Amino acid sequence: MGGLAGAALGDATEDAMTPETRTYVIEHRVDSVTLDNVEVDTVVPETIQLQPIPDTQYQYVYVDDQPVIVEPQTRKIIHIVK
Repeated sequence: MGGLAGAALGDATEDAMTPETRTYVIEHRVDSVTLDNVEVDTVVPETIQLQPIPDTQYQYVYVDDQPVIVEPQTRKIIHIVK
């Protein structure tokens, strides 16, 4: 059973979670995937396609119907959009 827990704090999150980024990922919904025990620093498997966020270095995916921001080089979740 999947689930989301936690939220990121710190510079990376502040850089990734601008109001424009939040608006973009909410307005550009993609098909949701299910992952177990999802929280900040969870690595998103290579089998899951990430979507680019314009004008940022970050990407996103919807997990359990909630957008999460991912650092594409490490594929780690850096923020769960609430």
